[in-house]
Amino acid sequence: MTPAEIELLATIGASTYHNVTSSICAFVLYGVYILSVAIAIRLIIESNTGKRKHKLIWLSVAILGAFALLMTPNFITRSMFLLVSAEKEFIQTLSQGIAAQVQAARQREYVLNQILLWPLPLVLIMSDSIAMWRAWVMWQNNNYVRGMLMLLFVGNFVTQVCDEIFDHLTLAGTLEHEPSFFTIHWDLASAVVSLAVNLSTTALIGYKAWEYRNQFRTLGLGHHKLTISQQVLLLWIESGVIFCALQILWVAFQFLDTQSTSVTVFNVIAVIVVQILFAAGGLYPIAVFIMVNLKMSMVEEITFNTANSMQANTQRVDQQGHSTGTVVESG
Repeated sequence: MTPAEIELLATIGASTYHNVTSSICAFVLYGVYILSVAIAIRLIIESNTGKRKHKLIWLSVAILGAFALLMTPNFITRSMFLLVSAEKEFIQTLSQGIAAQVQAARQREYVLNQILLWPLPLVLIMSDSIAMWRAWVMWQNNNYVRGMLMLLFVGNFVTQVCDEIFDHLTLAGTLEHEPSFFTIHWDLASAVVSLAVNLSTTALIGYKAWEYRNQFRTLGLGHHKLTISQQVLLLWIESGVIFCALQILWVAFQFLDTQSTSVTVFNVIAVIVVQILFAAGGLYPIAVFIMVNLKMSMVEEITFNTANSMQANTQRVDQQGHSTGTVVESG
């Protein structure tokens, strides 16, 4: 065996190690996702009553089903990828040598790689859109905030799609420049924009939660148990923070360029983070749907309770002012 073949075998081993690690994470998280979808659908069906029941059920199931359709190809394709790689690289032997076997494997893996390109950005686009919807319904009377959210949505959509287009062109070998010149920069841009979306929405919701609780304290209800709306707001904030933390790691790995095929702890962690981020993008909307559908009026309560609290506070101040005026007049 020549030194070149020994080096090629080491590269194949490292690539296989990464693929197996990534697939194990994907398989485990896919099982968690399917279980979560089943729980969410059952809770949605049991909690919805009234005229809007069927429409809300179908809407929720359709959105969750869309996420499932994006998660499932990742599961199936990764299974096929491992089988094809093992067959072409290790089982079938060619007279031309190991390099020819690797080339045959890459040709068979081309279509599978194309399929694996799209689920992650589409899941992130949908997940980020739901995150922006959370902030959108809480800032109904602020056109500046809504305009910012709309710009973030458009920017996120464009960068995610452009990133995958350049990845597709890189795999097809149609780029004139060095492939990494485009893929690394667009990978980084898409990661940063998606992070900006989630940081912004989490901050906007956090401010509303703080404002909402302060108004409860103004009404003398600060020592009472948290309402359902406050609990949900806190859950949303915590979920957003966790998702943002994963995205910060993702951005860091993009900055450090972890596309090397060598087996290092750093590269293995990068592979795991990508799969966890992909799964979190699908699990995050499920948590939102579960909480929204457990209490049908929750969104309305979050949106309008602030106004009702302010109105009640104003009435109390007016009553106090009227009472003071009466005392002064009688004095």
